[in-house]
Amino acid sequence: MRARRLAAAAAAVLAASVVSTTTAAADTGDALPPRPAFNVGVHLTTGAKLAPGLFLIDPHQTVPNLPSGPEIVDNRGRVVWYDQLPSGESASNFRVQTYHGKPVLTWWQGSSDNPAFGAFALGIGQGEDVMMDDHYRIIRTIPTTSEFTPDSHEFQLTPQGNALITGYRLVPHVDLTSIGGSADGTVADSLAREVNLQTGKVLFTWSALAHVPLTDSHALPLFGSSPWDFFHINSISEAPGGNILISARHMWALYDINPRTGDVVWTLGGKHSSFTLDPRAAFAWQHDPRFVSHDEIRLFDNEAGIPFEPVASQSRALWLHLDHRTHTASAVRQIVQPSDQPESNSQGSVQTLPDGNVVVGWGSTGTFSEYDAAGQLLLSDTPPPPSGTVTLPTGATIPNAWSTYRAFKQNWTAIPDTPPTASVHRDASGKYSVSAAWNGATLVARWVVLTGPDTAHLQPTATADWNGLITPISVTGADIAYIRVVAIDSHGDVLGQTDTIPTS
Repeated sequence: MRARRLAAAAAAVLAASVVSTTTAAADTGDALPPRPAFNVGVHLTTGAKLAPGLFLIDPHQTVPNLPSGPEIVDNRGRVVWYDQLPSGESASNFRVQTYHGKPVLTWWQGSSDNPAFGAFALGIGQGEDVMMDDHYRIIRTIPTTSEFTPDSHEFQLTPQGNALITGYRLVPHVDLTSIGGSADGTVADSLAREVNLQTGKVLFTWSALAHVPLTDSHALPLFGSSPWDFFHINSISEAPGGNILISARHMWALYDINPRTGDVVWTLGGKHSSFTLDPRAAFAWQHDPRFVSHDEIRLFDNEAGIPFEPVASQSRALWLHLDHRTHTASAVRQIVQPSDQPESNSQGSVQTLPDGNVVVGWGSTGTFSEYDAAGQLLLSDTPPPPSGTVTLPTGATIPNAWSTYRAFKQNWTAIPDTPPTASVHRDASGKYSVSAAWNGATLVARWVVLTGPDTAHLQPTATADWNGLITPISVTGADIAYIRVVAIDSHGDVLGQTDTIPTS
C-alpha cells in the first residue's frame, strides 16, 4: 500500500510539474541550508508523556560573532527550522504569536552590545523586532530609529493588533548622590512602549525614571564612567483590567501600571512592595512574569543572579498567589533548577502548556526542560560544548557559553515559499548519496528520490523518513543521470519537490 501511494505521488509530481534542471555538478552541497551550531541533545524520562508541539529557542553564545539564530526543534531535538543571522547578531524572545487571527513567528534580532550604554551595560541590545508569516516571509518589523531602539527583552502582541516593546535611552545630568554617586551622572532609563503595528503610531511610552525612585535599585552603580542601568526592564505583559505588568530585574520587583496615566498602581517585591511576601515567595533578578489568573502570577526567579549579589544557589520557576484584600503574596508552587546544571544567573522563562505540562527555559545555561503538572521532569536537553573565552572590559576572561533567552513549546504549521533543496554526492565506487532539506516545512513525513536516465523517465528508487533539517538518503541503481527529490506528508500527498539535478 505504502509503495503504491509513493509511486502514485511521484507520478503526480511528474505529470503536474515542468521539469527544470540545475547547473550544479553532482558532487555539491551548496543548495542546503546552513547547519545550526546549536544541536540539542534531548534526554527523556522513561514513559514520559510530552505535550504536543515544537520547541522554539533562541540560542546564542557569549562570543558575539559566532553563528546563531532562532531555531525550531522537535521532541527529539531535531531541527525543523533555522535562520542563521548575520555575524555579530543574535535572536531573542522567539515564539509563536497571533496577529489578526493568524499565527506568526516573532522575535527580536540585533547586537546584544550597545556601545552607547557603556562597556558594562549588560543585556541592553540594539536591533529590531521581526514578525514572519507561516511561509517564512517577513511581514512587519519595528526598526531602530534615532528616537527609539527596540531592545531584546520583549515583543508582545496584543489582541488589538498592537505590540508591547521594551527600549532604553540615555539620560544625562541625573543627580545620583542619593545612592552615593555623582551629582551629574548618566542613567540608562528603561522604557515600555505600545505601538500600533498597522500604522506605526506610538500609543504610549512609559519611563521608569519618571515613576520609580533610584534608591529602590539593587544594582549599585559600576565603574563611574558608565551609564547606570538602575531599573533594567525585561518584560511587559497585559494585566487583568487593562493595565500592564512590567518586570524590573534590578529592582527585584513587578509593577502594575495604568497605561493611561503611567501611574504605578501597585508593586510586588522590591524595597517598597505593596504586598507582604511570605519567605518562600521572595524573588530576585527575575524574568518573564505573567498573570495566570486575576490573582496568580508565574515568573522565572533568577535568585542565582549575577553580576551582583546572588540570593540563592539555584534559580527556579515560581507561582505566586496575590491576595488583594490582605495585600499578601504567597508561593503556590515552584520548580527548582536541576542541581547538575550550572547556575542560571540571567534570562529564563516559564510556560504552562494547555495539558498542564510546564516548559522552563533556564536562560544562561542554554538549556530547557519540560515537566508534567506535578512537577516531574519529562525532558531535558544538553547544549553543545562552546569553545573559546570572552575578554571582559576589566581584562578578565570567562569561558564562552550558550544562552537561550526564553524557551517556548507551541503548535506551528508552515510551508516555506521556496521549494525543497537537495545535494548529490557520488563516491569512487559510483554509489550516490542524497541530502534533502526543506527548511521550516513542518508537514514532511518522508522523502522520495526519483532517478532515471533522462528527465522524462524518472522513477522512485529510494525513500527515507524525515530526520531533521537535512536528511541523508542512500541511492543505488543503474542509469542514474538525473535525480529529483519529492517531499511527502503523512497521508502520502506531495508537498513539494526539488529541481532535477544532473549527476554529471
